[in-house]
Amino acid sequence: MIPRYETEVMREVWAEELKFGLWLELELAVLEVRAEAGELPMEQFERIKSKARFSIERINEIEAEIGHDLLAFVQAVQENLDPKDRSEFHRKMTSYDSEEIPLVMRIQTAIDRLRCGGGEAGGLYELHKALMARAKQHRRTLMIGRTHCQHAEPVTFGFVLAGWADIFSRNDEELDHLCNGVMNVGKLSGAVGVYGDLSPAVEKSVCNTFNVKPARHSTQILHRDRHARVMNELAILASNIEHVATDLRLMSQTEVGEIREPFGKKQKGSSRMPHKKNPITLERLCGMARIVRGNALAMMESISTWSERDISQSSVERIVLADSFHLVHYMLKKLTWIIAEMEVFPRRMLENIALTKDCVYSGRVKDLLLGWGMEPEQAYRLVQQLSFSAMSGTSPLRGLVACNSEIEQLVNAGDRTERQKQLTACFDPWQGLSHLDEIYTRFGIDEEEIKKEEEVITEP
Repeated sequence: MIPRYETEVMREVWAEELKFGLWLELELAVLEVRAEAGELPMEQFERIKSKARFSIERINEIEAEIGHDLLAFVQAVQENLDPKDRSEFHRKMTSYDSEEIPLVMRIQTAIDRLRCGGGEAGGLYELHKALMARAKQHRRTLMIGRTHCQHAEPVTFGFVLAGWADIFSRNDEELDHLCNGVMNVGKLSGAVGVYGDLSPAVEKSVCNTFNVKPARHSTQILHRDRHARVMNELAILASNIEHVATDLRLMSQTEVGEIREPFGKKQKGSSRMPHKKNPITLERLCGMARIVRGNALAMMESISTWSERDISQSSVERIVLADSFHLVHYMLKKLTWIIAEMEVFPRRMLENIALTKDCVYSGRVKDLLLGWGMEPEQAYRLVQQLSFSAMSGTSPLRGLVACNSEIEQLVNAGDRTERQKQLTACFDPWQGLSHLDEIYTRFGIDEEEIKKEEEVITEP
């Protein structure tokens, strides 16, 4: 990953130091189990353990000569052991006996960092917290809901924010499921998976040391559908971030003007146009999502390996796993910052509701007419005609409805006072939002808890 988009916690997880360190831990764990089983003296294991160390510089020197990083690591460690002990280090093992569990550990750690942030703001926990804080703040901030990029019916910004929080809660649940399921396994089953040298008992004991379960079946490697599932979830998470970023970009357009991503006091938006406050971070997140999805495809392509294994998946994993975890963590950090610090313009939201001159309430008017006995086709065409007239003219829909003769006949056909009240209520934006509190309670938003904090804006 280029330094521009790296994060500190992911740099630690995917550093060469940690990789080789875990390889060494795995090799020593196998030796200890073998010593406990009487395959070598315990004193010999302790001697190897005390002297086993490596230098990344030396590993790189050896790899440049032999073209095999695992064997370069083994040789670099063996050089520090007593000559009589060197033959026991990595004995009875193949490369991926040494590598699979450490890779699983790094993936699990990286997933944990995505979920909790790992000491840096920006994990899923922090994002969910920021979204719910803004959802409470804007629980009753009216805005227009849009379908097909057209004005539909009123919602609240808090409702939208809560929906985004719900999306990311599913990502969190799935990542947790992966860590405790398909990505919580290890293997030490040898060159083709049939335990030609180390026994299943050794595998089980070593897996217990690293808190993973022995895979029910493996070849020289764990089947790569496991790793592809992780990458697919990262791609879904990145796509969800893109979904939110796209919505916020649409809301930040000049002619919409409902939010603005944070803009620093000394920040510049354009080399040519000093007036610009471009949503560059939101745009960046959308671009990054494309990379993560592409990486997921590369990992899907790596599921198929020849017979009991080939090495085609290795080069892919070296790139896409580290890069994708870096990118997604970076994306989470930036989106959390935007959600927490973005400017929100509630009055502009109300002004936008008013743009279509009450036509956003056309559905309620139609349904009311149906309830009064008008035929469905007649009701639809009448309200459609009045709505089009309102949008192209100067009178709002409520005024055209009030003076329409067909509707007037229906008003007079019943309790006139009651029906006029019903007609007026159609144009109350809160009329269609009576169940919002029930939705909010699903997210733990208590009405009494925030009543004193919220600001209700009802007029432009």
